[in-house]
Amino acid sequence: MITKGMILGLIAGLIVTLFDGLYMLVPRIYVPTSYPFLLIGFNLIFWMIVGSCLGLLMRIYACNKRDFREKEPFYWVLFFLLPFTLMYG
Repeated sequence: MITKGMILGLIAGLIVTLFDGLYMLVPRIYVPTSYPFLLIGFNLIFWMIVGSCLGLLMRIYACNKRDFREKEPFYWVLFFLLPFTLMYG
């Protein structure tokens, strides 16, 4: 669960970096040269840590349930996609 959460966090970090990086394409806005590297580093590390923590919370909550394997996508939406949307949106 923690590894899946870390992978989802990596994907979320790349998506957030892409959307934040699109602001650099706006003309007449000065962007320091170190900003893209800081943006990539921060987003990837932050969202991987968040994904790992959310995977751990999901494991604590739902791992002992009998129907966990059938409802695993639902739990990932509940424990990762919903908090990601609320934090980023």
